Amino acid sequence: MAGRFIRNLGAVNIGIVLVFLVSGRLSSVLLSIGLLAALVGLVFTALAWWRFVFTVDGDELHVRKGVVAEERLTIPLDRVQSVSIHQRSLHRLVGLVSVSVDTAGSASAELEIDAVERSTAEALQRVVAGHRKSSRPGVVGVGPVEPGGEAAAPEIETVVVRRTVGDLVRIGATRWPWAGLVALAPLVALLDDVSDFLPGDLVDEEQLVENNIPAEVGSQLVVFLVLGLLVAVAIGALLGTALQIVREVVTNWDMQLLRTSTGFRRTSGLLSTTSRASTIQRIQAVQTDQTPAQRLFGIRKLTLPTIGEGDLSVPGATEEELAEIRSIVFGSPAGPPLDRMISPLSIFLAVRNRVLTTVPLTAIAVLTVGWWGLVVLSAVPLQWLIARRRWRLRRWGLSRSHIAESYELVNRHTAELEMIKAQTVSVRRSLFERRRGLATVRIETAEGYLAVPLIPVIDANSVRDRVLYTVESNRRAWM
Repeated sequence: MAGRFIRNLGAVNIGIVLVFLVSGRLSSVLLSIGLLAALVGLVFTALAWWRFVFTVDGDELHVRKGVVAEERLTIPLDRVQSVSIHQRSLHRLVGLVSVSVDTAGSASAELEIDAVERSTAEALQRVVAGHRKSSRPGVVGVGPVEPGGEAAAPEIETVVVRRTVGDLVRIGATRWPWAGLVALAPLVALLDDVSDFLPGDLVDEEQLVENNIPAEVGSQLVVFLVLGLLVAVAIGALLGTALQIVREVVTNWDMQLLRTSTGFRRTSGLLSTTSRASTIQRIQAVQTDQTPAQRLFGIRKLTLPTIGEGDLSVPGATEEELAEIRSIVFGSPAGPPLDRMISPLSIFLAVRNRVLTTVPLTAIAVLTVGWWGLVVLSAVPLQWLIARRRWRLRRWGLSRSHIAESYELVNRHTAELEMIKAQTVSVRRSLFERRRGLATVRIETAEGYLAVPLIPVIDANSVRDRVLYTVESNRRAWM
């Protein structure tokens, strides 16, 4: 209640009031009005807490809330996609957690329960998991829920993935240190002091006015600036790597991916702990992302996109862990062979688009800065090299029930989905593709999509027909 009351007032507003109180510029009338408004807000906060009631009745979750206008919310348990548990720093101090109930009916969670005891939150998780499990034919649930909120027979969970501090340090060190760029901002404040370390008298007013810097001093200045830039980049990279390691340790402290009777449950966090669960049916694909440094260590980031909020991610997944998780999700440790390529015309298409933008820019540069403007044309061969590498490393594959793709420029990305998860499948043909007998097939799921561009139209139609046949002939529930 106190935390919500302070959030409603706003930290900035509280700070302003404290400044006026200390300075003695706040009149007694304004102070009385402020105290009265705060008292009214506190009363409404207490009423909002008292009126917020949630209960499980049969196969429905009922919620009643509202102070002036009462709102009643009924959520069928078989529509609940996930129950996530979060514990922020303030919650940890008082031994409470917050709960998010997601039904995949909106972009955000359907219900947020701000502060409850962990036993209550975990009991609600087990009730939902037990209901979904017992609703399937031939499967027994996790047991009845006692009036105290505890499940009589909690399910057994097995650890699939666990991360130690050493694992997290290695994972953070192999990520791109983009966070280190923030560390370069304080260096801007040191620009005024750079002149003290420059060789020669480079800040002489007469030299600056006459624009007559000696040649030998100018060359020294160029060397100094280049070396300074390299040092700044190195410092930024080191600081960025350190920040990434700290962030990885704090976020994924004691990270565990647990196998439950219906799917997975992921727990992690040092300052703020999170527990997020998902059924196998909610998982829409298996994706991996791998940086060059992670490739050396044989690890990658594994993501399981799920319906609604709360994708499950496994940082630093090895080949063995990927195969085990894939076996649980898809029933097989290996995916379709990535033995197909897209048309090499993708190189021509990328270079053509670059030429259309580069030529006008080159003409403008030549007219403004002279023949040095021709340097802009170097973007065309650079684009050719990039497009050629993307085409050479892009693969896709197909099996009886799965489709997968892989592409790479610097990072390597792979994605695989089960055809039964498809919500829509379309074959699109641009003017460029129609003239060359090509097409793009796009498969959309409830969470994301997979698209294979610039393939023969016969192959695109074959993929579409296979996906439609699999969806219509397979009687297994997709969610």
